[in-house]
Amino acid sequence: MFRTSIFEKIGGFDEKYFLYMEDCDITMKVNQVSNAVFFPEAFVYHEWQRENRKSIKGIYHMLSSMFVYFNKWGWKLY
Repeated sequence: MFRTSIFEKIGGFDEKYFLYMEDCDITMKVNQVSNAVFFPEAFVYHEWQRENRKSIKGIYHMLSSMFVYFNKWGWKLY
């Protein structure tokens, strides 16, 4: 979660991503203009199904998004 003003400041989500890696990208953009706050009382539940491993199309979308991300932010590991 982040404030609407931060979302507007970073220009929202990058539309180059179809699926996958958009969350990593927006985190990198937010970290450039704001500070993260740890709030241990917050809970988020997400069902992780790994659909990208079940089809060639899913694997293609994952690899395409990874290519976009690493070309944008660099290839070094964080």
